[in-house]
Amino acid sequence: MFIIAAVITSLGLDIDRYNISYSCIRNARISKTEEIVDTKKKEEINQSFVVHWDGKILPTEQGILTAERLSILISGTNTEKFLKAPILPDGTGINQASAVFEALSEWNLCDNVKAMCFDTTASNTVKLLAYLNKL
Repeated sequence: MFIIAAVITSLGLDIDRYNISYSCIRNARISKTEEIVDTKKKEEINQSFVVHWDGKILPTEQGILTAERLSILISGTNTEKFLKAPILPDGTGINQASAVFEALSEWNLCDNVKAMCFDTTASNTVKLLAYLNKL
């Protein structure tokens, strides 16, 4: 906050005209991020991709509890794109498959995925492949 206030003052602006609270800045950042993501989702993509995912147990926003998060990204020729990191109820193969499929659907990339790359147990893999083959 002090740096932002110093910049506003050094520019000769009236600091009382600006709301520089943590919550205001956080809300503006979230809003802008959502706007950028929506724009990226609407871009036309005509390329084949590999979808990558991996689950990790990470702290929640409050830092007190932990949650299973699944990072999902795609890669292709000269392209890497992070899609989503949803919180899952648990790390089972069906939950991972559902989250990956949902992320690919949101970005309209289901038809562009030609390969999968993941690190999971064999028991999850069999269920996951069976689930994806039904789609």
